[in-house]
Amino acid sequence: MSQPASESPPHPRANLLPRPRPMLPLSTASALDESAALPPELDSAPTRTKTKAARPPAVHLPPAGGYRCDPLLFTVVLMLTSIGIVMVYSSSAIFAQQKFGDGRFFLARDLVWALLGLIAMSVTMRIDYSLYRRLAYPILGLACLSALILFLSPPLADE
Repeated sequence: MSQPASESPPHPRANLLPRPRPMLPLSTASALDESAALPPELDSAPTRTKTKAARPPAVHLPPAGGYRCDPLLFTVVLMLTSIGIVMVYSSSAIFAQQKFGDGRFFLARDLVWALLGLIAMSVTMRIDYSLYRRLAYPILGLACLSALILFLSPPLADE
């Protein structure tokens, strides 16, 4: 007694391979002669041509129009930054007035940092993400080394 062959899961690139033509029932196949064409719904199996993939250029140049950003994500970032600045100002205006004599002390400082962050965001939006993939491990190593140095160094604020 033979065991039925278990079906293996489909190959990840199975959709790239040409599909086999559908089988016609025997009654239909015998009725067709060799000169007859198959109906369009049966003759529409995609074919795949073999072409050599071109190697990407060594230097990744940005597209002619620049990289596109997600407008919804960009709007959400701007709105959250604006709301955060307003919340910090409303919660610290009285303390800043009492401590520094200027109610807008923290507002001005936060606006400068938010502007620097938005400039950094606009610069990083224009860089191809494959550069980040290549630099991920060196940046991770540099961050770990910096954190280790800061952790092991004596505190600078205890003077």
